[in-house]
Amino acid sequence: MATQRMQMQQELDIEQGAHPRSHEEQLCEQPLPENQSDQEVSVSALIQSAPEVVGSLHGKPCSLEDYVKIPSDFGSYDLIDGVLVAHPMADAIHDDILTSLHDHISEHIRSRRLSLVIYIEPSIFIPRMRRYRRPDLAVARDGPRPSSAGSVGFPKDYPPPVFVVEVTSQNRGNDLGHKLREYESAGISQYVIIDRDTPHQGRDAAVHVHSLVTDSYQRKTFTGDHYVKCNYLEGVTASQLLKPSDLRSASSRNKAREDDKVRELEAKLRKSEQKRRYYKQKASKHGASVSPSSSSPVRSPVKKRAKHTEESTRIKKQV
Repeated sequence: MATQRMQMQQELDIEQGAHPRSHEEQLCEQPLPENQSDQEVSVSALIQSAPEVVGSLHGKPCSLEDYVKIPSDFGSYDLIDGVLVAHPMADAIHDDILTSLHDHISEHIRSRRLSLVIYIEPSIFIPRMRRYRRPDLAVARDGPRPSSAGSVGFPKDYPPPVFVVEVTSQNRGNDLGHKLREYESAGISQYVIIDRDTPHQGRDAAVHVHSLVTDSYQRKTFTGDHYVKCNYLEGVTASQLLKPSDLRSASSRNKAREDDKVRELEAKLRKSEQKRRYYKQKASKHGASVSPSSSSPVRSPVKKRAKHTEESTRIKKQV
């Protein structure tokens, strides 16, 4: 395990350069206390040994089975190599971006009547690494989900979400490094990073869209007024995603356009129904079926055959 942690450290050093150590990196550098080991500890023992406050279970060993039973009162954790890693406290801008993003995607799903559900910080099992991650937001196909201790997630034997989002904060290196590879290995179709913290690399804030193509992610980066091209985020630019007020305005405009399309379609359906009823009434008055494309009555096949028989009889009599 120590070797694996050193490898994780080296990979992040390459990716981040001189970027400060993240919360998870600091944990990987620290040895476990003497009274703890990699031996799995039951969740009930963990809860009894720690105060009921956010982050109190950070650094404690935990099994895959017990991870999903941790009450939400203790905060949000990833499970990395059998150790609980608490999520750092998000700032107000992070939460505002996430709320606006949730509302925008919800409206997209509602307007198109898609069989999808949005989850905030669900637990996702990563089979290859035998880890659990909690992205900021996930979209999954509608269906039953296991729920325990107030937490809904995607444990073993459940298909992963089709779409996940991370909004960068103190753990930016993990969002761009470990999580990228883990979500890729889990088969998540699309992974979006709202990257609002890039000054140390000399770049503007950006939105990175990773789409799964033959088991590997292909990245596209969008900045400024460029429209982001990905699932469930149509009609918004990178700058709008990074500014919650702009995203709400864009969502309102998109909703208004969608509502106009719905009203236009409903008006066409009403007009078509009125036209159908009109010709039906006209046909009943003339005793014949009426074609909607013409105002003249069209005689039924039975009446046509009767008229043809009468005409044939008249000709025979004349002969």
